[in-house]
Amino acid sequence: MLRRLLFSVAVTLYLLSVSLPARAVEVPPFIQVGKTYLISWGGGNANGYTVREIDKSGWIKVSESSNEIVWVNLEHVIKIQPLK
Repeated sequence: MLRRLLFSVAVTLYLLSVSLPARAVEVPPFIQVGKTYLISWGGGNANGYTVREIDKSGWIKVSESSNEIVWVNLEHVIKIQPLK
């Protein structure tokens, strides 16, 4: 019974953590439009992105090498380093 309760609590906390909206964060001053950065995510995933637009709420519009444009919330980023 205790094991089932703990499992239920763990699942509930996980679902809350992935479903709640990310809070706004300040965009670091070194991030600039037109520059390319290596952005690292959880789990060791990383990719190069070129910044197209910066929003004051902590979101940046970026494009990948495939020219796909996406918005990234910096609250979910683990590490950013300049590539060029």
